[in-house]
Amino acid sequence: REYAIEASVNKVFGSETLDFVADEGVQSHGGYGYMREFEVERAYRDSRINRIFEGTNEINRLLVTGTLLRRAMKGELPLMEAVQKVQSELGSLRPVGTQGNGVESDSALAPAVSQLATMKRATLMVAGLGAMKYLNRVEEEQEFLMAVADLAILTYALESALLRAQQMYARFDSEAAEPVADLTSLIGEWAMDQAEIIARRTLAGLEEGDNLQVQLSVLRRLFRRTPVNTVKLGRRVAERVIEGRGYPAGRVPAIV
Repeated sequence: REYAIEASVNKVFGSETLDFVADEGVQSHGGYGYMREFEVERAYRDSRINRIFEGTNEINRLLVTGTLLRRAMKGELPLMEAVQKVQSELGSLRPVGTQGNGVESDSALAPAVSQLATMKRATLMVAGLGAMKYLNRVEEEQEFLMAVADLAILTYALESALLRAQQMYARFDSEAAEPVADLTSLIGEWAMDQAEIIARRTLAGLEEGDNLQVQLSVLRRLFRRTPVNTVKLGRRVAERVIEGRGYPAGRVPAIV
């Protein structure tokens, strides 16, 4: 019960990532990807069931947000306090700060730390607005619940990648940890793009008129950043994969 939310997050993110990878694998093989002589054909067929069994991904998304809100209502999680704090920060004219987590501003991981703080604020912002609007009938608003779940899942994925990278930097030299930092940068940029789209679409379902414009203005300020050259990053990751014939972090001793 204590880890039900994390279990649902991992189930959704893991199964949908596997689906993406298997689909790309078939695409890379071309027509051969549909032939049973190639292993990717079996991987493609097998990956589909994961989004259905052990609770469909839609049900798991509803569980993520529903469980969070129920625990908050019971006083088990200080969710509403966090929402109020974020709303106060976003309502001021001061620049929105980030949590450093002990990472130096010139560190390769500093942008990911800032992105994580942004995504946590965006998730709380959207969740708070919806909870205040829908009150006791929030569980009937499944589109809202699933959108908040998607924001939470993206945030969880980025934080997991960041923590992994921080462990690598703590245990190994920067050259050995660099591949994981590149992967963290890539997932950070992707997660921020996805989160901004989800948040904007959800706000349009929550507000209208001047209120909507105000909230969208806050959202733009929250997500304002200089784009990263993900093409360069992606090529660097791909070169390591080709050179090492495998996942680039695989050549670094495992963290136990």
